[in-house]
This record gives sequence, structure tokens and C-alpha cells, in this order.
Amino acid sequence: MNDVKLTTLEKKVIDFLIAKNNSTVYWEELVQFAKDPQSVNRKTVLKWISEIKRKFANANTPLPYAVSFTSMMVPPLPATLTIGELKQNMVQIKRTPDGNIMRINPASPTHPAHVDFVLDRNTRRVRTKAGIFQLNENEWNVFKYIHENVDKMITLSELRDQVVFPQYGSKLPARWFDAIMRIVNNLRRQVIGLNGRLLTVKGAETTYLFK
Repeated sequence: MNDVKLTTLEKKVIDFLIAKNNSTVYWEELVQFAKDPQSVNRKTVLKWISEIKRKFANANTPLPYAVSFTSMMVPPLPATLTIGELKQNMVQIKRTPDGNIMRINPASPTHPAHVDFVLDRNTRRVRTKAGIFQLNENEWNVFKYIHENVDKMITLSELRDQVVFPQYGSKLPARWFDAIMRIVNNLRRQVIGLNGRLLTVKGAETTYLFK
């Protein structure tokens, strides 16, 4: 790999793909390495991958990663479908609240919130239609738990027991509930689109609902 002349962007892409080795990578994940991710389209990302492959081929060096690529977006339906097949396919896709298109698979259901807010566990980033947002460790730990418990009412006490206490143990902050509420408010400010999806439910105890 040292014999292959790579740009800074190409090195970042390769490091990311190596970390994802033997798994599936969304084309949309790679836009995070551009200076302006929101302006990059799939065609540009394809050029990056094509150029990386060309450089390794010219250097007679095998690619250091083995991944398969796919897209988060559902491809158009073939024009050759019959009316019956078209109806069947139409009920297998839907739009999420943020406008993303997702397939409906009863055998392995995916919640729309997990399509609209995709977690990158390697970099502690959240990818949405509006862009990619970097979280600090505390924000990541809280949102990861909320993300894993979509559509569930989560109290401050549960976040304390499941997220904060395992991290701090006996050094649990005296006003831990204030700290958690600040983290949730920071998440809403930082991650565009989250404000309307991560709700506060008032009651005997402050409770959150991610939907």
C-alpha cells in the first residue's frame, strides 16, 4: 500500500473501508470524507472508488479491503413488471418521516427512525438526510441507548441506570438528571431533524420517546 500514491481523501476512504471489512457499506456513508458532504452525489463517490481501484491495479497491489457496496435508496422498479407484480412491490416500500425510501421486510423489520438516523459506531457520528453530525462520548452513549430503544418510553432514571451509572459508577454526578437533560437538549440542537423525533413526555418523571 505504501507503493500506491493516494490523496488524503482516498486514504480516509480506505481506512474506513478496512474498518468495515467483510461487511456491506452504503455509498452514502462515504460522503462524510468530502469537504462539503451535502454537495456530494453518488456519481462522485463512484469516481473515488474507481480511482482507488485503478491506482492499486496500476501498482499491481491487491486492495486492502473487501466490502460490498449498496445504497440506502431503493432503486426504481423495472418497467417490465406486470400490474400484479407492481402492486405487490408498491406495498413493500414506503417513505420515512424524513422522506427516505425504505423497503418493508416483515421477516426483518426496520424502524423508519433507524433509516432517518443512521449510527456510525466507528466514528460516533449520526448520518441523516441533512448531513453527518459528530457526537462526543456522552452524547453518543445517551443517543445510542435511545436509538436502540426506539418507540419506548425512557425515563431519566433508566438513562441513569443504563447509561450514566455504568460510565461513572460511584463517581456519579450529584445532579446527574440535569446532566442527562443537557445532553438530550444538545443532541436536539446538533442533529438536524432530531428535535421533532425525540420527544419529552412530562409526568411524575421526565421521560423521552424517540419515534
